[in-house]
Amino acid sequence: MDNQRLSKDESMRLIPMDARFDAGVLNSWEHPTTNRFHNYTDKDYPCAAEVESDLLTYQGTLRSGSSSAYHFKVMGAENGTLVAKVHMEQLLSSQPAVWLCVEMMDIAGMREKAGTVIDLALRFAFVDLALHRVCVNIPSFEEMEIALYEEAGFLRETQRRQAVCHEGRFYDDLLYGILRSEWLKLQQEVDE
Repeated sequence: MDNQRLSKDESMRLIPMDARFDAGVLNSWEHPTTNRFHNYTDKDYPCAAEVESDLLTYQGTLRSGSSSAYHFKVMGAENGTLVAKVHMEQLLSSQPAVWLCVEMMDIAGMREKAGTVIDLALRFAFVDLALHRVCVNIPSFEEMEIALYEEAGFLRETQRRQAVCHEGRFYDDLLYGILRSEWLKLQQEVDE
């Protein structure tokens, strides 16, 4: 893979993060959580504090040694503004699949930009890595996030009942996934 990947409309770039140069990007989310578009506080999502310690372990390189995680920043192609952070982590070393986490920088602009960010991540996963499967976990109260992933071709596969506590209420945790063959078929339909 080149150092960067442009979106189809060339409005955004997916760039591998480098901990030496991207400390500001890695620390720009006050309360990062995995698999979420939103930034939760400890009160909203109790495990958020655990994830903060992960910021110290980010290496930001594509794949170094036995690492099975990929960290990217998504930048606006014209103005160079930070749009999102993308994290992919391999499920098992023997399986060609990853968990996808997208963290949008600007929640207000999420609806218009998140589809392109997801597309960039899927292109990297299915074209550059030749993976078989990409999956995400989404709490059931995240209706916009669910809609965005469904628009990208993800299918709901599993539902863990009342597995997420948010603002004192329990919600289902939904597992969504997309296979490489499904993604390729969607790309052919878009190109026609």
